[in-house]
Amino acid sequence: MAAVLQSFTALGKGLAVAIVAGGVLVQVAPSVEGSLGLIAARAIPRPWTLFSCAFLHANILNSLAYGVAVLFLARIVEPIYGSRELFKYLSIVITLTSFLTVAVVTVLYYATLSSKSSPKADHAGDKLFRPMGGFEAGLAALLVAVKQLIPDNEVALLGGALKFRAKHLPALYAAAMVGGSLALGGAVRVIPFTLFGTYLGWAFLRFVQTRNGVRGDLSDEFRLSTFFPQPLQPPVDQVAGACTRLTGLGASTGSQAQQAAWNYGMGGSVLPGTDDGEAARRRERGAKALEERLGLKKAASASTAVAPTGAQEAAEAAPLPPAEPDVEAGVAAESAS
Repeated sequence: MAAVLQSFTALGKGLAVAIVAGGVLVQVAPSVEGSLGLIAARAIPRPWTLFSCAFLHANILNSLAYGVAVLFLARIVEPIYGSRELFKYLSIVITLTSFLTVAVVTVLYYATLSSKSSPKADHAGDKLFRPMGGFEAGLAALLVAVKQLIPDNEVALLGGALKFRAKHLPALYAAAMVGGSLALGGAVRVIPFTLFGTYLGWAFLRFVQTRNGVRGDLSDEFRLSTFFPQPLQPPVDQVAGACTRLTGLGASTGSQAQQAAWNYGMGGSVLPGTDDGEAARRRERGAKALEERLGLKKAASASTAVAPTGAQEAAEAAPLPPAEPDVEAGVAAESAS
């Protein structure tokens, strides 16, 4: 058990503990939702609730499920991003998602003031003064990060009966959350948290995050349309391309590689080194690096053991220098003659 816990990252364990503790706290002291939960009508005078609401769950089983999911997803993402960068990424996505959710709930509230629907319905008007919380946005952001890092890795569920690639995780999660909330209730909270979390996570990684001196990820495999089914991808590409050209997001004046990525994202020509083959090789190198960081491969120790043998073989293969002429032998031969 101790070995399993040690395999998880520090930030992942911290987030999991906070999520579970928040769920327990809500059960023990329900009034905590009034001070830490997201209340749309009071979000401006209580800005900390835009972030703290993510750790509050009314159902303890939901807290446990999200805590376990965060442990495993952070173990994939944190070694590549780093603890500080991952925490910044999640904090930005969760806070902006909460802000946009407040805006949506407020608009729906005023739009349904005169509604005569059933009192059992999940009205946005009720949510305007009712605390909201949940880690849906944070989990969506982690799944988007997994899609970026290891898109082609296979995920197997139910003993291998259900298999799909990691790049489909965000879309499957969003579809499940939207469908489940419409069927079981809570759609006014769950749908904005999930969809805004997914979109903002993609937008941050696509245009804002800086890694290895390059800002954003404008690769073809990380287009917005890849979050949609294949038949919907062409129209989504057209709309996204128009919005990109209008806003200028992703424009770069830096290195050639950055400018190539920008041109490619805008539908322009592809510069050398930015084709699909090169992108596939970059993904393979990223997956290999991830495996090495997780301890699945011991490349460092192997390379250390091979290095002396390689140096010895190189020394043996090197040609010998020409022999120096024997000066004393030459003098003796001249004297004898």
